[in-house]
Amino acid sequence: ALAAREQVVAGVALGFRQLAHTVISLRAGDAADAPVLHVVALAPPPVFRVSGVSGLTIEDYCGLNTSLKALEKCVATMGKKKAGKPPFRDSKLTRLLAPALGTEGGKASLVVCVSPDREDFYETAAAVEFITVATKAKIRPDAALASDPKALANKLQADLATVDAPTGDVEHEIQDQMRPEPKALEKLRERVEALRETVDKERAHAAEVAGELSAARGQAREARAKAEQEAKAVEAQIRDLRDQIRGVSTGAGLERAMATLRQTAKAEEEQLKGQVAAAKAKLAKAKQERASLANQGAQMAHVLPEVAARLTHLGQDYASRGLIKESLLLYMNAITIVESVCGPEDARVVDPLVALAS
Repeated sequence: ALAAREQVVAGVALGFRQLAHTVISLRAGDAADAPVLHVVALAPPPVFRVSGVSGLTIEDYCGLNTSLKALEKCVATMGKKKAGKPPFRDSKLTRLLAPALGTEGGKASLVVCVSPDREDFYETAAAVEFITVATKAKIRPDAALASDPKALANKLQADLATVDAPTGDVEHEIQDQMRPEPKALEKLRERVEALRETVDKERAHAAEVAGELSAARGQAREARAKAEQEAKAVEAQIRDLRDQIRGVSTGAGLERAMATLRQTAKAEEEQLKGQVAAAKAKLAKAKQERASLANQGAQMAHVLPEVAARLTHLGQDYASRGLIKESLLLYMNAITIVESVCGPEDARVVDPLVALAS
């Protein structure tokens, strides 16, 4: 999940880096009116994608890169006979190129690179369309002359005076239209509360199962320690028997050794029978507990991802209706559920992550 998240962030960063223009300005001399050469590399507009999935549209792209949109407007205005002055003041790029595009003695050359590949058809067509508009453009000597600041300020104040401010009734009407219905909010609260209760129950159940597992592990450690102690006792008895066997082989204490050997053998037989029975009982109980825990774990692994999927779907529904805060809360809960039950590397964590990133 972390690798997928880093890949998405890297792709977005690469896309923004491709939306940058490169401008190199060379001035011939130190004088203020010395000729200036601007070499500009425009960023290509990613209108279409090869995969067929719709990417940035023209309006979205121009929202990110207003300089390219302003340059298109200026070039289009320069190609019309009865058009006004080109809007060189709309962006930093057009302000920089205004002396070359709208003053006497200004010159401009355009070099457009296109691809002959079939998959780049749409980008090539867009470039050719821009070339067609640019070939009609003509440089006007007075197009970039600065206007009087006072006249411009008076004009803006006059335009501002003609704009009617919204009345109180209009503001109340807009607020009423933007305010969601109480029934919908109440229904949303009920559904969110029900999902929270479900998540809390599943978390409590998971904690209970984890506690049972911990207790079972503790019992297993205790049983192992007890078995080691019993093994040590058996080894001590074996050493005693060996000593008795050596005494019998030398003829010393034969009757006592035989009696002790019979008693020891009988005691060991009874002890081993008891140990075997206890071990069988423990094994059966451990198998039952293991099967129960595996069944509970399978139920949790089956139920909680479905709950996470329902939360993701509900968050997408709220996001489509403009309820962004509620959708973000549902996405984060879905991601937490999948990571806590299935692990952060599970593939089912990708859907809520993608929905959260979009």
